[in-house]
Amino acid sequence: MFNEPGYYWYAVYVRYQHERSVWDFFRTAGIETFLPLRHKLIQRNNRFRMTELPMFEGYLFVRISYREHRFIISHPSVIRLVSTDGKPSRIPDHQIDIIKKVTDLQLQAEPATCTFRKGDKVVITRGPLAGCNGLVKDATDKNRVILLLGQIGCSLSIDLRSACPTGTPVLCNSLIC
Repeated sequence: MFNEPGYYWYAVYVRYQHERSVWDFFRTAGIETFLPLRHKLIQRNNRFRMTELPMFEGYLFVRISYREHRFIISHPSVIRLVSTDGKPSRIPDHQIDIIKKVTDLQLQAEPATCTFRKGDKVVITRGPLAGCNGLVKDATDKNRVILLLGQIGCSLSIDLRSACPTGTPVLCNSLIC
């Protein structure tokens, strides 16, 4: 069912801190669901612990056919499917694949807070993220790249040192090498 024609990825906007319960419900219902998580060190009562948080607070991804849209939005914790001009916005498979790579490799990534701005376009040519396109965050930080996920209006800021632990990536001629 997951790779059949007519099934596309969509971003689902859910109520605050309901990402995991909605993910679990859809997964149990047989819907292909993806909830990217990131690891964050939290301090409470002078103790530190590593916790998992949604990479995109309030969002998860589902791969569904058009006829399943109503089922998705009927869940009480779902606010809406992310849409453009009143139509749910499809997310290209390659963008979901990039997010999956980042989470599978447990790279130090967090949602980028900047808006889409002009910057140097880059292609990562070595390491586990080879082939991914992105924008350089700024000229002074050559170890961080922002991957734009246009369909959902989000971006990921990735520390490339965590992606290439054997050597520090260097910016060269609009390429990360």
